[in-house]
Order: sequence, then structure tokens, then C-alpha cells
Amino acid sequence: AISVYSFGDSLAKVNVSIAGGDFESKAIAYGFANGKENDSKPTIAVSGGTFVEDSVEEYLVEGYTLKHNGNGTYGLTVDPEQDVFEAAVNDVGYTTLQKAIEAAKNGGTVTVLRDITLSASIEIAEGMDVTIEGSGKTITGAEGADVFYVKGGKLTLGEGLNLHAPTDCCVYIHGGEVVTAANMTKAGTNYSVIQGNGNYSGNVTITGGTITNQIVDGCAIYWPQDGKLTIEDGTITGGTAVRLNSGSLEISGGKLIANGTKKAYVTADGSSSFDDTGDALMIDNVGGATGYEEISQVVITGGTFTSKNAAAVGSYTAGNAGVEAKTGFITGGTYSDNSALAYLATGYTLESYTDSTGKIVYGVEPTYTVSFTLPEGATVVVKNAAGQTIAANAAGKYELTDGNYTFTVSKENYVDKSASFTVNGANQEIVITLDALEIVTHTVTYKADGEVVAQMQVAHGGDATAPAVPAKAGYTGAWNHDGKGIVADTEIVAVYTKNATGGEGGTPVTGEESNSGLWLGILLA
Repeated sequence: AISVYSFGDSLAKVNVSIAGGDFESKAIAYGFANGKENDSKPTIAVSGGTFVEDSVEEYLVEGYTLKHNGNGTYGLTVDPEQDVFEAAVNDVGYTTLQKAIEAAKNGGTVTVLRDITLSASIEIAEGMDVTIEGSGKTITGAEGADVFYVKGGKLTLGEGLNLHAPTDCCVYIHGGEVVTAANMTKAGTNYSVIQGNGNYSGNVTITGGTITNQIVDGCAIYWPQDGKLTIEDGTITGGTAVRLNSGSLEISGGKLIANGTKKAYVTADGSSSFDDTGDALMIDNVGGATGYEEISQVVITGGTFTSKNAAAVGSYTAGNAGVEAKTGFITGGTYSDNSALAYLATGYTLESYTDSTGKIVYGVEPTYTVSFTLPEGATVVVKNAAGQTIAANAAGKYELTDGNYTFTVSKENYVDKSASFTVNGANQEIVITLDALEIVTHTVTYKADGEVVAQMQVAHGGDATAPAVPAKAGYTGAWNHDGKGIVADTEIVAVYTKNATGGEGGTPVTGEESNSGLWLGILLA
């Protein structure tokens, strides 16, 4: 396919480089014209291409090996054992990561071949679209520089790739898009592991990996710009794990862990808080302050939020006119405390339980409305499976999570009704009817001197209302029964006691006896 012949005395000045192409015959041959031969050879460097025979193997650039493609042709692959290349694109090796990214900038994939320490930040400019992979390999940034500076392009970082920033950010985004499953760590007190700028936009999606600020009280992700931060998976750890000042946030999975100092939210002149609060998620809706747009949306449907010293989630505002702290954005997730209760969406509640480590945590559960249609004057008591009484809302309805419950409905002179019911993903209305009590009554008769003083009907077990004992001269009267706990027809009789005279005590007599004594006294007189 390529013939090299010299009409002079030497081939040493001839350089041939093959970096691609398909060769359907012997790739290269060389020799001398006019019968002039010597030991000189041309310089031939093969770093790419497809060949029908293996004679090019002696010309391979260091770091490449010849492989059989299985279809009668041979191709080249980069030898990862060689230390010559930092990265490769489509099996073509590059001595620097920056060169490999340039080669792959139009939607290609860069494979990092060894640990790399950068001398400057790598810029992902507008129009670029590059994926970087390299499980187990580490890219360390330069002192005083970000590892990646995304300025309008798209950067995708693969699972298992490691980034370390000695001082600045692993990813600094000024527009564009970042999708990452990489592991990132950062030292140095400046900036966050992933950070934006309030004067720019951009989107970041975290699909896995670990993002860790190694500095005490350092924020792992700081999001002050317009655009969307999406967290689907991964573990994010810092003094404050995520701080949101603008744009939008959506969290459906992953872990946010804060291990920093708990600090108060302090603001002045409508600016954002001076300090991170130590919350796992800190939402600081500044709005109106220079460089910040109001937070457009927060949606949390999942994820785990843990703070060692502060709140699992905190939502604040700097007090600018018309700007309020965000609420009503949580419909899922697990929290290390009950701080999420203040930010639940309508139709959800927070329930505590013990996790596998024995710690009390809080989970979000959807609630469903259970209403009771009761007879007039009736009351209902609802209890959960643990026997705890559930309070109704202001409308007299019950917001309940899935599970088993009981109710008891009561009304005077009616039979109580108790039953169990199950909430299973839907609202429900329970209509109650009650049966009237079969009321058993007893006749209570009050008598004095054989005469009926009063008669009444008293419910079984009830109390009679005693009339006054009729007065009798020289006697003190009292009923012989207190009238309480009536369980049968009952006659209650007045008992009279003669009043004492001259120190003599009186003798109690019934009404009949006292009348006989009175008549006898009259006859004797």
C-alpha cells in the first residue's frame, strides 16, 4: 500500500506515520532504486489503522499492541501497562489528558490509563461533549486550580473514576452540563467540591459515586446559580452536604451527610447567610440579592438526609420582599430528625421508626383522608394498631397512612359501635348507624306513714331522685335507702326518730308505728 524507495544513498531521512486507515494489502515496503542498497531504514510509526497482515507489528509506536479482529484483519490497541500515555480515545493513546479530551470533544469517550496530576485546570468549553472513564484511576488537580472548569460544554464522568482537588473545586460549572458517577474529594478551605457561580447557569446530575469535602465545616456542593441540580444516587458528605441558593433542586435518591458545626442562619441587608448551618440540606432562598435569582423549585421524593449536629433539612430566607422560605417540597426520603415535618407536601406525614443500627429515624409516608358520617350527637374515637388515639384535623377528618385502625362511635341511649378498618392507598368514607338501647327501668316508690310521697321510673343501675321527707312534729325523718344503683322495683320508706327530751334518747319508728303512738297518746290524754 505504501512503498518507500530511495534514489540516494540512505533511507534514514524518510519518516512515515500511520495513525488510521484501512490497508487491504501489505501496508508498507521500502528499498533502494538503481540497485543501491545499504543498511539504512526509514522511520515508520504506526499508531492506528486496520491491516490484512501483521507485518506492521515491528513499526508500532510504544504503548500499542497488534490484535486480531477475528475477521481476517488486525487492529491496534493501547497497552495499559505502558506509562507513555495518560489517556486513550478509541484505542489511540495520548500523552496528556488534555490532548485526549480534544480528540474526543465531539461526543467521544476518554479512558484514563493511569493516575494523573494536572498542571492546570481542564476546560470543557461550549460545544464540547466528552465522557471520561477510568475506574480506579485518579485525576489530581493543580494547586490553586479546579480539576474541571465547565464553561458551556457537557462533561460526563464515569463510575469508579476518582477526582481530587488539593485546593479548589473538582468541578466548577459556569454554564453547560455535568453528569457524574465519579468519586470526588477536596482539601483546602476554599470553595466546594462541586460549585457554581451566581452569575451563570448550568445543570449537574449526580448518578452515583462519593462527593466529599475533607475540610471541617466545608460544603460539599454549593449551588448559587440558575439551572438544575439533580441527585439520583451517590453519597455527598461535608460540613453541610448541599447548600442551595438559587435555581432548582430535585433529589430522588442518594445520601446527604453533614458532620459540621451547627451554626445559626445569619443574614444582613438581604444577603445569604454568612455561614453554612451544618444541615444535611440547607435551602437559602435569598432572591433579590445581587447575583442570586430566587429558588424556582425544590422537589424531594427520596434519599437519606443525616446531620450529626444540626438539622437533616433546613429552609431559610434572607427576608427580601416577596421572598419566602421554601415549604411543601418533601414527599419522600428518610431523615435523622423530624425537621422535614415543616416542609412536607400536603397529603404526607412523618413517621418515626428504628433503623437497622438501632437509631430513631423519620420516614415520609403518604396520607389518605378518612371521614366518618355519624348520627347527630354521636362521637368517634379512632386508634392505630398500637392503640394510640388519632386526632382529627380541623375539618373533623382523619389523615392516615396505610395500615390497620379501629374506631368506636358512641351516643347517649344508643349501643356503641366498634370496628376495625384498613387504609390501603385511597381515601374513604365510613357511614355509621347506631341501634337504640333497650332501656330497662324500675319503679321506685317513696312512702311515709303508708302514703306514697313520690314514684318514679329509674333506668337499670341508675339513681333515684329522693323527695323531701315529710315533716312530723317531734320527730326527725330520713329515707331508709339512698336511692342509688337501682336494679329492681324498690320501695323506700321514711324512718322517723323521736326527738330527745330531757336527755332521753329517741327511738326510730316507721311511719305506721309513729302514727299508732300518736293516736295512743291522744286517747290517754
